[in-house]
Amino acid sequence: MGTVEKNGSTGPGRPILAPFDLKHSYGVGGAGVQALDGVDFELAQGELVVILGPSGSGKSTLLNVVGTLEEPDSGTVEYLGTPVNHRRRRAVQNLRRERIGFVFQAYNLVPTLNARDNILLGGEAQRPGPHLEGLAEELGISALLSKFPTELSGGEQQRVAIARALVKRPVVLFCDEPTGALDTSNSQLVLELLRSYRSQHGTSIVMVTHNPQIAELADRVLTMRDGKIVAQKRTESPLTVDEIEWV
Repeated sequence: MGTVEKNGSTGPGRPILAPFDLKHSYGVGGAGVQALDGVDFELAQGELVVILGPSGSGKSTLLNVVGTLEEPDSGTVEYLGTPVNHRRRRAVQNLRRERIGFVFQAYNLVPTLNARDNILLGGEAQRPGPHLEGLAEELGISALLSKFPTELSGGEQQRVAIARALVKRPVVLFCDEPTGALDTSNSQLVLELLRSYRSQHGTSIVMVTHNPQIAELADRVLTMRDGKIVAQKRTESPLTVDEIEWV
């Protein structure tokens, strides 16, 4: 697998992520659903791509496949020029553990662990994230590390979930409706935290959302329908979180 330089650069013109002709279906026979039907795109280092589309258009399936959580029926997913080979299970696990972060609408925190231990689940057991304290301060959760999920608000739980995804310093962060369960105030806070982290660390972000306002933050917007990317739009001047008109 290719390597990322210390400053996060992957070299000029080299995409971090490049899915090609992805196809994926669920079910069999006449009851089968073609969730992905020939999807291609590239993700540059430090780019924020938002994926829009109606329910059932294939957005979450695409995130799961490019995030290596599911294997496509056909097509390839390349990280730093190297195709993902699901037959090499250990290599895929290492890629996911070391290079990829996930943030979901459901916070997926372990209720019997405090915030600190939940965050450490995102790192390697042998290297429990020496920069955790700095990350917690950056995300505004330093005072929450000893608390359990049931003692946290929804916005606080999502910030802990984001810290869990970022503690490994991923090359790519996949976010599936990360503000779907939050009110406007907490949504703005979470989006600003993600924007700020990307700006400081050069992390690439792919975000699925049903909210077209959030798409105004993106460098590029992909629109999906029936398992296909039907439109791509590059944003010349993405808005800041404060500039979005929330409705």
